[in-house]
Amino acid sequence: MEKIETVLLRYLQATKEIRQYKLTAPLASLSADQLKKGMETYFDSELRSINQPFICDGNICTAMEKVADWILDNDSDGLLLYGRPGTGKTLLMKSVHQMIRVTRAPNMDMKFVTAHQIYSDFKTDEGRASIVDYSTIPFLSIDDLGCEPERCCIYGVDYTPIQQILYNRYDRRLPTMITTNLNLDRINKRYGERLMDRFEESYRRVCFDYPSYRSMR
Repeated sequence: MEKIETVLLRYLQATKEIRQYKLTAPLASLSADQLKKGMETYFDSELRSINQPFICDGNICTAMEKVADWILDNDSDGLLLYGRPGTGKTLLMKSVHQMIRVTRAPNMDMKFVTAHQIYSDFKTDEGRASIVDYSTIPFLSIDDLGCEPERCCIYGVDYTPIQQILYNRYDRRLPTMITTNLNLDRINKRYGERLMDRFEESYRRVCFDYPSYRSMR
């Protein structure tokens, strides 16, 4: 089985429009169709690794188009992928990361982390320093927002590390991708109006409201 990076790189090298950038241009230099094809290639490779076919139906294709539009959009700092579990949100997020790697986007340091990992890091003295890295890295993806414990209590004091990271990134206008199984009302109830207001102002929001693909296997 070929590595996913190899499959994606072969696709990109075979595309004349991308070859002229010598695989050094940031993703925003590519077309929406090229970005969508890169996502499809990643999905196909990932699913083949578990012996599952990839069928680009209307639901996931529409989501890919919206993600491509966000990459090309200079007005939205963040992307919020929210909705039912098993609908391809995390895989879509990972596909963007892989395309950044294979196109060697300049100055695009990035981090993929789960919300629960941020919580776990913050519970240790050494890990609390990571809030600075998460707040300043050029591209951050937070997977499964809402799966972390609601309270982060240290020596009797409650902290909100994820909210603080997102506030910091909002102030710096740094691109951030988030996936969550929560709907917008539950996000608002859990994280508050202040954070929800930032999502509404500067995040492109994509709703995944169709049934889980896992239930169709």
